[in-house]
Order: sequence, then structure tokens, then C-alpha cells
Amino acid sequence: MKNDVVDRVLIGLIVVLALVVIVSLILKLTNHSPTDINILYSLVTVIIISSFKVHYDLGKLSEFSKNTKSSFQLMREESQQIKQDIKEIKTILIHKK
Repeated sequence: MKNDVVDRVLIGLIVVLALVVIVSLILKLTNHSPTDINILYSLVTVIIISSFKVHYDLGKLSEFSKNTKSSFQLMREESQQIKQDIKEIKTILIHKK
């Protein structure tokens, strides 16, 4: 599905960038090349992509909520129609007696 692809890409980006941050921190702790600004850029990028992921998930939740609400609306309308049909059947049966 199309939604699964987007979800997987976002998760993949988050994992890869999180690994970059971890490796950068390890290199920094062992007095190697990455500067503080490189680590901050990577960390900010992970946070931004994570926020996109959260926003995407909230959009899916909102869509699910709208679909559920419309489904319950349809069920209510159908149950009202069934009640009306039952009342009509009862009146017909009463008049036949």
C-alpha cells in the first residue's frame, strides 16, 4: 500500500540518521573529527523527520476517525430505517386482524 511505503521511508530515515548521530557522538567522545555543529545538525534533522512521522501518523488517525464517524452515522441511519420498517409492518399486521 502507498501509506506503508511512506511510513517505511520515514522510519528508515529516522533509523539511519539516529545511527549517524550515535556514530558521531562516539567519534566525538574518542577525540575524532566530527564537530559539535555536525552532531547538532544531525540531531536536528532526526528531530525534524521524527516530527514529520508524528504528523503523518496523526493524519492517519484523523482519517480513521472521520471514516469511523461516517460509518456510525450510516449505521444509525440504517437502524432508524429498520425501526420505521418494523413500525410499518406492525401497523399492517394490526389492521389485518
